[in-house]
Amino acid sequence: MSADRIAELLAANNEYQQDARASRAQAKRYKEERDRANRNRDMWQSQCERQAEKLATFRAIIRAALPIIEQNRNELFDGHQIDGELRVEDEHDQIAANDIAEMDLWLVSARCELEAEAGGHG
Repeated sequence: MSADRIAELLAANNEYQQDARASRAQAKRYKEERDRANRNRDMWQSQCERQAEKLATFRAIIRAALPIIEQNRNELFDGHQIDGELRVEDEHDQIAANDIAEMDLWLVSARCELEAEAGGHG
């Protein structure tokens, strides 16, 4: 084999080895990127699962509190109404009216949250 042929084969081998090193480095970068993406996916999935658990707990508390708040609201209204109309004649009536308004707002919000759950929007 001639010296020129040997030099040509050595150059081709060196080029092949450089390409192989570059390919291994690229493969390593792709693997690291894939691993990072998988870690992020796992992190977000865990976070979503934790939030879903918290939301389920929150909704269970709402379901338990809803009839209690509604009963308290109705009893408070009954104690400060005349002929089915809330009467504000003194400071205590005003406090009751404010509490009733706050409970009404809570009840509407609670029902909306439970409707969102039933409709699959939450």
